[in-house]
Amino acid sequence: MSGPIGRWGETRQRLVQVALDLFAEHGVNGTSLQMVADRVGVTKAGVYRHFKAKEDIVVAALEPVFAQMTRFLDTAAAEPDPRRRPEVALEGLVDLVIDQGHLAAVLQGDPVVRAVIAASPPFLGELDRLHAALCGPAPTPARRVAVTMVGGGLLLSGVSRQIEDIPPQQRREDLLAAARRLLVPSRADD
Repeated sequence: MSGPIGRWGETRQRLVQVALDLFAEHGVNGTSLQMVADRVGVTKAGVYRHFKAKEDIVVAALEPVFAQMTRFLDTAAAEPDPRRRPEVALEGLVDLVIDQGHLAAVLQGDPVVRAVIAASPPFLGELDRLHAALCGPAPTPARRVAVTMVGGGLLLSGVSRQIEDIPPQQRREDLLAAARRLLVPSRADD
C-alpha cells in the first residue's frame, strides 16, 4: 500500500486514478470506496472527504473529457465558414480519442457510467452538441447514421489493442482519413 498523499488536489487526482484502475479490474459496481481507500493507503473517511459516492468519482473522471469536448466544440462553432464546422469538430473528436482513449477503455459500456451521464444535463448537452456539430445543418438520415458510426468507431479505436502500437500522430491521421471517407456526402445527402 502506498502512503498518504499530500495536497488536496493531488490526493483527489490520485483517488480518481486509483478508482479508474479498480474500475478497469472490477467495473464500477464491483469497486467499493473501501477498495479505493485501501489501494491509496488512506482511510475510507479520507475518500469521503473528496467523494461522497463512486458516482462522484466517475463524474470527476469524465470532467476533463467533457471540458476538452467543450473547447473543441466552441472552436468549431466559432469557425467562420459553416461548411468547415463539422471538420473542425471531427478533428477535435479525434484528438479527444487520442488524448483520452484510456478512459474509454475503463468506462466504456459500464451501466453506472451510462447512468451518470444520463443524469447529467451538461454531459448530455455536450454529447448532443457534438452530434449536431458533426452532422452539420439539416442532416439527412444517411448523414446522421454515418456520424453515429464514426463516433462509435472512434470510441472503439481509443481502446483497440490492434492499433495501440501505432504512434499517436499516425493514428490521428489515419483515424481522420477513415472518418472523412465515411462522412463524405453521398447522393442521399444532396
